[in-house]
Amino acid sequence: MGISFNDNMISMLLYADDIALIADSELNLQKMLDHLHEWCGKWKLKGNCLETKVVHFRKPQKPCTTYSFHLGDNQIETVSHYKYLGNTLDQFLNYKTNA
Repeated sequence: MGISFNDNMISMLLYADDIALIADSELNLQKMLDHLHEWCGKWKLKGNCLETKVVHFRKPQKPCTTYSFHLGDNQIETVSHYKYLGNTLDQFLNYKTNA
């Protein structure tokens, strides 16, 4: 699971208490969310579902996913942009919102 970048597979970015999951398909992202939920349960941790979002990065001509992502019993909102570590990333990787 993850995406290929320079002969490496990248499936997550970690910084302090933030995690960004990266997947090449809706099914793989949901599998990663399921694993994360199981891991959190094992270690008695809770994810903040109010801050958890999905951004479908894509080309403008490709429609946005309609997949319903879940972390445990909680549905995760799909948004057009998200601020991560001070940078706003939009669904088309257009950095105009950071200007």
